[in-house]
Amino acid sequence: KATGPAMLEAARFAQNDPLFESTQVRDIVHALHEAATSKDSGLWEPKLALALWVAEGKGPKDAVPQLEKLTAEYPQVPGVLGALAQLYRKLGWSPEQMHTLERLEHQFPYDPAALEIALALHDARGEWSEANRIIDQIAKLDGDNEIRLSRALEREDYATALAELKRLAQRRPDRRLI
Repeated sequence: KATGPAMLEAARFAQNDPLFESTQVRDIVHALHEAATSKDSGLWEPKLALALWVAEGKGPKDAVPQLEKLTAEYPQVPGVLGALAQLYRKLGWSPEQMHTLERLEHQFPYDPAALEIALALHDARGEWSEANRIIDQIAKLDGDNEIRLSRALEREDYATALAELKRLAQRRPDRRLI
């Protein structure tokens, strides 16, 4: 008999299975997440996937209570809080989104992915020095992170983008495309 983590791993593999059509893959992955949750109720990832399934099917508003419950149940998982912030953004609930982004930044100051999501808070407020502080923190935690490059390209700051490409090329001499 398969365990919850085994079912979760099967769902990860099924997501990229080229044998099935995308709708079939969605249904298979959904069934595997349900099975993983029923086998091991302590797994956060399939619960998050099921809550996001609700958001896609019924609408984001219907998934909010589930995601809020998950953030209380798994306060140590930045991905759950990040998903809640993104859901609030989709709904246009700015105060809730900003509060959630603040929580994400303060609860996970050493997680580059969490900080990258929380960066939207300072961008929205026009707090450029705070945004730069977070970008520096992300770069310090993960020297291969390309956040400076992507932000420079978004702002059409090609001089900064070129400098960042040169820095990345020095860090990764094995990547010829840089």
